[in-house]
Amino acid sequence: MIRISILLLLITTSFFESNAQYITEGPLFKKITSDSTIVFLRVPNHQFVTMEISTDSVFSSSAWFETNLLELKMFSVDLSLDRLKPNTKYFYRFYADELLDSLRGSFQTLREKEKP
Repeated sequence: MIRISILLLLITTSFFESNAQYITEGPLFKKITSDSTIVFLRVPNHQFVTMEISTDSVFSSSAWFETNLLELKMFSVDLSLDRLKPNTKYFYRFYADELLDSLRGSFQTLREKEKP
């Protein structure tokens, strides 16, 4: 009986965490290139924000980008994403203070410039 209660608690907590939105503004993708971009976000208070990106929508293989609380200015932050692949679609999701945000989406990097 205790195991069932704990399992229900974990399922319920996961459900509510993934349906909450902690990011209040953004993401706004700035300076997209073939291998990098900058992502602007705003949060309601000093929260630790983590962005998870993947080339597949189920996030079977992910890369993580985190903020430092010192980077927050007026509750906004620019996350620098680098070492990305050219002409690739990336899916993203966010965590605020380790809680999964409901905000999800995708972006695509530019093609690599041809070398003369």
